[in-house]
Amino acid sequence: MRNGIYLTLIVFLGTFAYTVVSRVGDTLEAGFAFLLASIAIGFLTTHFKRRIELIGIQKFINVVAISTFALFGFIKGIALVVVGPMASLTAVVGLMFLIASVILAYSLSLFVKDKIYHMDDARLA
Repeated sequence: MRNGIYLTLIVFLGTFAYTVVSRVGDTLEAGFAFLLASIAIGFLTTHFKRRIELIGIQKFINVVAISTFALFGFIKGIALVVVGPMASLTAVVGLMFLIASVILAYSLSLFVKDKIYHMDDARLA
């Protein structure tokens, strides 16, 4: 049951952060919201219960949702860093987006290693 709640929270936080970033006019607030949501998603992704096997659709939704969210942050961060020399605050916010994307990519790699590759090795043994 806890894994389903974690998965729901991951999808909710991703959707919420995307909406906040899209609607907030201030880029600093948007970058901060994206960074906080990415840290929360990274924490939830790496703390699934190990005793319970996730079904395939849960793994797929988790990988697709997090990778899409990380790709959005990476693209947004690159766009802000490129504009950065004109306004240094914009470049800092772009770096916040890039750091958040790295956090998401790292947590996703840990999830894939623990939940997808590790379980396949256990079945083969």
